[in-house]
Amino acid sequence: MHAWTSRQVAVAFLLVLGAWTILAWPWLSGAMTIPFDAKAHFQAQIQFLASALHSGQSPFWTPNVFGGSPHVADPQSLIFSPALILAALNPAPSFRAVDAYVLLLLLTGAGGVLLLFRDRGWHPAGAVAAAIAFAFGASAAWRIQHIGQIESFAFFAVTLWALLGAIQRRSFLWAAGAGLSAAFMFVEPDQIAFLGLILLGCIGLCSVVGAWREGVPADRLIGMIAVAGVVFVAVVALPITWT
Repeated sequence: MHAWTSRQVAVAFLLVLGAWTILAWPWLSGAMTIPFDAKAHFQAQIQFLASALHSGQSPFWTPNVFGGSPHVADPQSLIFSPALILAALNPAPSFRAVDAYVLLLLLTGAGGVLLLFRDRGWHPAGAVAAAIAFAFGASAAWRIQHIGQIESFAFFAVTLWALLGAIQRRSFLWAAGAGLSAAFMFVEPDQIAFLGLILLGCIGLCSVVGAWREGVPADRLIGMIAVAGVVFVAVVALPITWT
């Protein structure tokens, strides 16, 4: 284990960015598009959201499904996800734009992996390999057509980095950041978000138990986990209730 130099940080991020650009280019260029549910389902969800926002209508109810449907209650609606930004900026998001959004989510997750390796003092070469594998490996490649699950997958990496950073630094600010990131992971629930939340909860619990076993006061750790939980619940409570 060793502290990364600023040069190692820069090189690692540039290598991952370069690999991401090369591997994502067929979709970023528009030569290919992410198929199946990404187009048959989620493209329609984002287009409805964009149309509603730019025509001054409510995105909470869609008249286009059956006899009308409470869109706000659909955990795949993307209303509470960063896709809202794409819909707000573009009244007619193209296939290419939505694909770029998904690939940027994977880049965000890769960045979380890099930062995790840096904070733990693990080797930069391993960080680059792990970040690329995370963004383009089995889980991401298999679920890439399901945009909501990719959002949960990417924010899991960021939350894991923030949570471990909070534990390492004993920082309430980092704990609040971890709670916010976990909320982004879970606000439109799916099985990846559910499994991620279980794992993150186990990490928090193990940190407290580990402190007790080592004879270290755990009050601050418990307080940090409580702060993360409060931020998490404050963000997800209303959307989850609607769901």
